[in-house]
Amino acid sequence: INTPPNNRLGVGASLTGITAFDVTVYSAVNDNLVAFPATEAGGSFDAPITISPDGSHLFYAVAVDTSGNQSSSEITTMVDYTPPLITVNGGAFVIAKDRVYADQGATANDAIDGSASVTVTGLPDTSIIGQYTVRYDSVDLAGNDAIQKTRAVSVVDFVTSDNLVKILSDRRVYLQ
Repeated sequence: INTPPNNRLGVGASLTGITAFDVTVYSAVNDNLVAFPATEAGGSFDAPITISPDGSHLFYAVAVDTSGNQSSSEITTMVDYTPPLITVNGGAFVIAKDRVYADQGATANDAIDGSASVTVTGLPDTSIIGQYTVRYDSVDLAGNDAIQKTRAVSVVDFVTSDNLVKILSDRRVYLQ
């Protein structure tokens, strides 16, 4: 059995390998997952994985030749169907034109991998007055995409109590 990328199996993942014989892939959770006939010597198999829960699982493949001789291979890998969870630090932001914007960032946590990296896009151009949306994305080692989180940033000519109330009347506001 080939080791999956990052030793993780995510949604739609498969275990793969090469064998000259018919192969049945098993797991310690669900006994017989599925059988894959090899059509020729050196043929490959591709076993879709549809088990739960997330976590460490033992998989093994058993190949049987035409005389009934068996050979097996096993691998312990992580099954991970759960995307990371992004938490945005702070809230909406109002900044005066031509000031330097310092984003408060975000963190991502994954049930299997722990801390995950966060990609930030859409930072505001503070030389241009307007409304901006900063986007935060994360992907875990199994390839599961987090639900995108956002932050509203308003670049204003100058910060006054009137434009704060008008722009962000129902949100916690950070000034810079």
